[in-house]
Amino acid sequence: MPYRFASSGEFGISLSRRLQNLDGVAGADINLESLIGALATLKPTPEASIALIDATGNILACSDAKGLARRSEQHPLSCGPLSKATADELVMAGKTAPQSPRFRRIVTDDGAWVAGGESLPELGANGVSMVLAVPEDALVAGLRTTRNDTLLLLAGGFILLLPALFYGAHLVTSPLQCVAREAERGRKFDFTAGESTHSVVTEINDLALSVDHMQHTIRKFMQLAKSVSRIRDFDRLVPLLTQEMQQATATQAVLLYMPDKDHTLRLWSGCGIGGECLGHDESEALPPTTVVPQGKIPIRTGGLPPEDACHRHISTLLNGTDAQHQHWFAAVTLRDKRDAVLGELLVIDRVPFSQERLAFLRATSGVVEVALDNDRMVKTQKELFSAFIRLLAQAIDAKSPYTGGHCTRVPILSRLLAEAASDTRQGAYASFGMTNESWEELYLASWLHDCGKVTTPEFVVDKATKLETIHNRIHEIRTRFEVIKRDAHIAYWKGVSEGGDRAALQKTLQDELRTLDDDFAFVAACNTGEAPVDDAARQRLRNIAERTWERTLDDTLGISWAERERKEPDHPLPPVMEKLLCDSSAFVVKPDAVSQETEDRWGFDMPRPEVLYDRGELHNLSIPWGTLTSEERYKINEHIIQTIMMLSELPFPAHLENVPEIAGGHHERMDGTGYPRRIKGELLHPLARIMAVADIFEALTAPDRPYKKAKTLSQAMNIMVGMAKSGHIDRELLCIFIREEVYRAYAENHLPEWQRDAVDAEALLRDLG
Repeated sequence: MPYRFASSGEFGISLSRRLQNLDGVAGADINLESLIGALATLKPTPEASIALIDATGNILACSDAKGLARRSEQHPLSCGPLSKATADELVMAGKTAPQSPRFRRIVTDDGAWVAGGESLPELGANGVSMVLAVPEDALVAGLRTTRNDTLLLLAGGFILLLPALFYGAHLVTSPLQCVAREAERGRKFDFTAGESTHSVVTEINDLALSVDHMQHTIRKFMQLAKSVSRIRDFDRLVPLLTQEMQQATATQAVLLYMPDKDHTLRLWSGCGIGGECLGHDESEALPPTTVVPQGKIPIRTGGLPPEDACHRHISTLLNGTDAQHQHWFAAVTLRDKRDAVLGELLVIDRVPFSQERLAFLRATSGVVEVALDNDRMVKTQKELFSAFIRLLAQAIDAKSPYTGGHCTRVPILSRLLAEAASDTRQGAYASFGMTNESWEELYLASWLHDCGKVTTPEFVVDKATKLETIHNRIHEIRTRFEVIKRDAHIAYWKGVSEGGDRAALQKTLQDELRTLDDDFAFVAACNTGEAPVDDAARQRLRNIAERTWERTLDDTLGISWAERERKEPDHPLPPVMEKLLCDSSAFVVKPDAVSQETEDRWGFDMPRPEVLYDRGELHNLSIPWGTLTSEERYKINEHIIQTIMMLSELPFPAHLENVPEIAGGHHERMDGTGYPRRIKGELLHPLARIMAVADIFEALTAPDRPYKKAKTLSQAMNIMVGMAKSGHIDRELLCIFIREEVYRAYAENHLPEWQRDAVDAEALLRDLG
């Protein structure tokens, strides 16, 4: 503890220590003020305090007791005792300094301090330690100042650099945003030319260039696919393929070789960088330089020697320029889905083909393969369908000699008239034109216009006489006349045997036989239908029908169940007297109710007879003109109903949806009295009106109809003029038919010379007005 020195009256402490290896003790009195002054010089900061404390926690000396303890009243120059907790901390710091951290954070009434101690064994055995305590705030004040200065410096620098950073970021992000926008456009399949991208960063510039090349490649690929997908005509498709491939690959020339009938690859089309094109050349085969056995590699490359035949094509396609330079080729074998060869695509350029260009060529050649394969499949299907249609039409013509080659010749006439109508520049058809779809519609409709005749029974179509069904029933009636004549002979001989007047009986027999012969001749003449049957003729037929003959055999034997069902329930059994000409119920065939309901749903407007067939003998012989009954005439006209119904069931594509209407309208009339729907001329499809004219002209001039003699050109034209004036056919179309001499163009190839007489076209046109 400090004490007052007796000699000086000052407070201080005395220190002593045994001398090592010597006998004696060394001691010293230290003035407290001096000690405190010495300690003050050791303070790291003005706010720090340095003190000496003993083992009991008493402060022996202190540079500044502030924060540790107040000065004692008894010892004003010394420090009073510390708080127990603080003293313990400082003592512990001093004692354990070598084993534990020298500095600890302690909290006193004056705040937080950082304190540490160090034992001083040189000052005696009382456990004196030196303790350093620095206010925490003072300790980090310099650091805080440095920190604040540093932050201010950084903030100022950042503020100064901010515009530069923004500008630099803009230089980097703007191209990236542009690339992102281009990528987004690609995601939306928008490959139109976009904004160009340039960057000072090489990697970003390379990325933008790659995206641009990708979009350009995809755009060329899609343009190629879009262009070829719109073409349906093979003759237009092949040149377009070579042109689009040349533009897509940006090469000097593209040549397309395709197999001919002998499977030899021939030049079909070529296109050069200047826009020059080559057409189909049957004599030009694929150059041997480019030929590789099939199936080895899909694409070949190499150089073209100057003597190669391709150089002649290059000279033509490039207008003679660059033809003598070295050229390189890439040949691609085009194959279909079944791996069959479609052709060879020969791409020619002045530089060798890189792997990148070959990859693009492989991809684009796939579009060419799909286009050629699809076109060939469509063409093959069309050819098959057309062959089937022609087969059906020829079968209809071959079915009956009464139709001859009608189904074959109407398409020819229809096309001739359609060409003339589309070429005219006057009248109602001045704006009429034909598209590829229209020509296809006319082709199919004209070949199929009578396809419903397959349902018309032959015995109706070929009915040459009134009593004809499967056979001519005039023979049955002749037999009945023969029976009656036989009965007359029997009556004569019976009268003679009974003693009658032979001469009178002979005269009666001769009169009867003469009457029977005359009656049969009259019936036979009525049967041919060559002369009209008037009321007087019908009355005579009824009188003849009243004659009777005796049937002694059962007429229900050997017949079908359907015919047996048609006979009356009380049909008399033999022997029975029957009329010479009969109209019994057995001759009447009733219609099928289901077929009638089907026709009604289609909205046809044709008066339907009450029965399907009436084969009554008197009924048929009484036909006013021709050989057909009203029921049979309906059955023949019904072929147009069947035509419409049959064609409407076919799944025609959209561009051929009018085929049923065109084919089913050639029996309509301009005045609306035709069949099957009674459509007026202004509502008729123009191609149906064309077919109506062609159908009538062919029927009038057909030289192969056994039931009538063909008309000459002049006769046919006069009849058709009358039909046009009566509202049957289109007057304007007939004027074109006459003015453009369509009839003459047809007659030159399809009518014999005797029919090709002179036609006064001017007089016919004046008559038509």
